[in-house]
Amino acid sequence: MAVYQTRYAPPPPPDDDAPFNPWIIRLPILLITGGVLLIVIFGVLITAFQVNFRERILPGVTSYAVDQAGARQTIALGGMTRDQARAALEAAFTYDDHAVFTLRAGERFWQVRAGELGVSFDVDS
Repeated sequence: MAVYQTRYAPPPPPDDDAPFNPWIIRLPILLITGGVLLIVIFGVLITAFQVNFRERILPGVTSYAVDQAGARQTIALGGMTRDQARAALEAAFTYDDHAVFTLRAGERFWQVRAGELGVSFDVDS
């Protein structure tokens, strides 16, 4: 069995001409690049969302508690096209035909539907 002896060599003294640590430059570059990459990813995701819903109503939009079938329920209009939403809202609004007002003047009275008095639902606005 051979025994090798090694001597302990202390580390060399610091050299004043030693180059600086490269991580001082790398770390800010990495942080800036990561921030730019994150912004680009968010921009791509937002653009894809806008392209997907450019002809449809955004998710979560409700109005007059109408769903796609035109039934009066608390379901969002999200995902419908403008024409589908207009048709569903027009079909769901029945107040002008069903509400009856009684007008009295002395002993005379008249019963008039809300639609005859000009009550309507402006779907476009």
